[in-house]
Amino acid sequence: LTAQHVASRACASEHEAKAQALAADNASLREKIEALESEAERLKVALQEETERRYKENRVLARKVAELTEDAAQANQKLEWETGENNVLKKKHASAIKELNRELQRALKRIEQLESKLPQQDATSIRTGSVSSLSSSETPPHEERLQNGHVHGDPLPDVQAREPDRQALVERIVSLQRAAAARAERCEFLQEHCSQLTRELRGKSRLLRALLPALPPAALASANADEHKKEIARLGGGAMAAVWGGDPAGMTLELSLEMNKRLQAVLEDTLLKNITLKENMDTLGEEISRLREQTKSDDKK
Repeated sequence: LTAQHVASRACASEHEAKAQALAADNASLREKIEALESEAERLKVALQEETERRYKENRVLARKVAELTEDAAQANQKLEWETGENNVLKKKHASAIKELNRELQRALKRIEQLESKLPQQDATSIRTGSVSSLSSSETPPHEERLQNGHVHGDPLPDVQAREPDRQALVERIVSLQRAAAARAERCEFLQEHCSQLTRELRGKSRLLRALLPALPPAALASANADEHKKEIARLGGGAMAAVWGGDPAGMTLELSLEMNKRLQAVLEDTLLKNITLKENMDTLGEEISRLREQTKSDDKK
């Protein structure tokens, strides 16, 4: 009995030591569980904050993309207006140059007529001074008298006094050329600005295309979307009420087919608009390249 008693006491001591070890392990495991739970809660709060921050950043980026799109549209419109005005000015300058050439030809013919009517000794003295007469609207009285046959009435300083008209004409041509060069430079600046805005818009679009798929489906919806859905479901009737309200009776086969047809029509219309938009962008790029080459060729001329 004594031996059994000693053995049972030893077994009890061993079991007690095991129980103490298990209690210590249980306490450490509980501490680890509490630490992990607090870490999970902290990570959940951080995830929620990061989601809200990303959502705000996406909204800001979407607003910036809309502003850049509007700026690009305004720049394109201004570019078209400046291009049209530049073409009008080019045509006006070309017509003015043609008119000046015609005036010059008429003036030269008039000088030849005057030289043929003047005596030989006066023709040599008037040749240098009268070449500069380029205006047909202001004919000096001396030329009228010469054309009428009155040669010896007045002296010749009147013809030589027309010399500043040539200088005024040259200054006018130079000013027109400067205005055309300034217009071409402004047009080129607008083209560069439009290309820069287009590049920024494409970069923002790529960034949005990369960020938007990572967001949950309801992240971009407005705050009142759920209230509108509840209101439609409460009123009843229609496909959306059946979808949002959980009422399968409102969704019939005919209604489903009609919805599919309309959605397919909307999809086809969207694809057609995208194709048209791509063609318009290509055409705009070709037109900008053509205008740039034309501006460079005009500058070289």
